Amino acid sequence: NDLKKFIQFVIDPLDIQSQTSVPIIPAEDVKSIFATIPLVYDLNKKLFDLLCQRIERWEISDNIGDIFSQFAPMLKMYIAFVSNYGQSVKRIAQLKKERPWFASFVNHIGTNTAIRGIESYLILPVQRLPRYVLLLREMRKHTPSNHDDYALLGTAIEKIKDTASHVNQHMHTQENGLKILEIQNSFSPAVTLLEAGRKFIMQDDLKKQNRSGEVEALTFFLFSDILIYGKKIRGSKYSFRRMLQLKDVVKLSSTQFKVIGREKHVVAVAKNEAECTKWVTAIHDVKAQLDKIHAKKGSGG
Repeated sequence: NDLKKFIQFVIDPLDIQSQTSVPIIPAEDVKSIFATIPLVYDLNKKLFDLLCQRIERWEISDNIGDIFSQFAPMLKMYIAFVSNYGQSVKRIAQLKKERPWFASFVNHIGTNTAIRGIESYLILPVQRLPRYVLLLREMRKHTPSNHDDYALLGTAIEKIKDTASHVNQHMHTQENGLKILEIQNSFSPAVTLLEAGRKFIMQDDLKKQNRSGEVEALTFFLFSDILIYGKKIRGSKYSFRRMLQLKDVVKLSSTQFKVIGREKHVVAVAKNEAECTKWVTAIHDVKAQLDKIHAKKGSGG
């Protein structure tokens, strides 16, 4: 019902209006932002229709688990939805700034009690998978263990859990990539950070200490293989200072630690011992993971 309303009151009107001479948003944006939602809706409607047909002529010996097992592999199409989710949210935010009519449309949708905000609908399909698992578990709890459906529901639960795991993993990868891209775009001069396999770990405002003991307030960003830092110039924009290919870390005092790169090192000063320990531990974890990767490559694994 939620997705049906969203298609009826949001996607279809925007799609029709995009064909006019003065569109609220361009047709290509309607397609790129919302293209996967009707596909997700159609898949779930097919599942719903099959369940209704089974229930309409229900016999005590009938099953439900087989229908969910049949649909579980098809639910992997949610990965396509997840791949589009991050860019869609970003593009909506951008369009709201660029196009006042679209901002008004979004605000109007948000005040309609029958329809939630646009962004909340974009996450609905991802939330549906764990709800299926909860539903099936509840059904299995109330199914006699000697009924055929007991085993079928168990199989369906495992299949959907596996699908949900794939989707969640893909979503984390997408969110990580968007975060790295956001950091990359915040630096001047330009720096390339988005690389396959790289993960963002953490960031903090620390101080860099030079050889003469003078300190400078900078923002440090830790990734799964590098450390970068820069000077905040305005808002969330930074002047790039240095990138270190991580090699090791040494705790110098309760608030100081040295990050050793392949070619350079930097001494950082934390606000307190807890923050210092957090950074030293995180870099140690990164180093341990890098050592594992290098050992595996060295052994030809």
